[in-house]
Amino acid sequence: MNPFFHGRMAVRLRSWVGPPALVCVMMMPLPCVALAQPKPFTISVDGVAVDGSGKAVGTRRKAAIDLDSTDIQIKFDGLGVTPVLNVSATPVRIAYDAGETIRFLASLNYPAFVSRREIRIYRRGDMAKDITYAIIGVAVDGIAAWRMPEHAPAEMDYVLRVYDAEGRYDETVALALRRTVAGAQPQRSTAAAPGYGEDRTGLRNIAVTGGAITIHGQNVPLGHAVAALGEAVPVDASNAFVMQRILPPGTHDVDVEVSANGKGLHFSRDVVIPENEWFYVALADLTAGYRSASK
Repeated sequence: MNPFFHGRMAVRLRSWVGPPALVCVMMMPLPCVALAQPKPFTISVDGVAVDGSGKAVGTRRKAAIDLDSTDIQIKFDGLGVTPVLNVSATPVRIAYDAGETIRFLASLNYPAFVSRREIRIYRRGDMAKDITYAIIGVAVDGIAAWRMPEHAPAEMDYVLRVYDAEGRYDETVALALRRTVAGAQPQRSTAAAPGYGEDRTGLRNIAVTGGAITIHGQNVPLGHAVAALGEAVPVDASNAFVMQRILPPGTHDVDVEVSANGKGLHFSRDVVIPENEWFYVALADLTAGYRSASK
């Protein structure tokens, strides 16, 4: 069966012995042209590299962990994907006692365009005047923490604000935050937990151009962590994960790692993001795993 299909093409790659993979670029309405790359992908298991032809580099050890069924796919979603911005307390709550530590989780699908992130907390009614009660920096992994002051306002609001290199910023819609007396029953928020597909943008100023890729996987072995594009990716209860990122035009190294105690599977792929919709990079179905040729 031809792995290419008209419109948005697909290429399926596996880490078995075979000819070097091809990246296909379609220049509409011209015919499809396949461009060979010297090293189209790199896969290593437990630190032992396997090149694009499937030939092991060095002595290949038997993996001490079960990665046979791990399935990783990278899809090119095209251009014009909507930026996503979200924040929430985690676990999702509104009310906190004085002295309690509040953990916030910020998420966005365009970190390549952002240079700084912060949680801005306002006394109820002060947001319109932009008078902040507190500003908390957000780490690269999206985590921020703040201890509820003893004399904090009883009713507050908070937003996530992200800045680009020029100082322009995007901001989420406000969420409620309350200081309660000790022992009060925690109140649950109706806001959705922060996720890669949930957008709560209230103000948008940052120019985001480029194409989006989605990295998703399943059958992640229990106790293993996933990292992609240098970021930790949460694994759900069904041992699956998903991450979408908008990348600017150009060539990007997309790397995915599934590991525990420094051992596991590392997958790296060069991805070219086109500048306009006349060009499509055939990354619609790129799969890597520790598999045999018969699978």
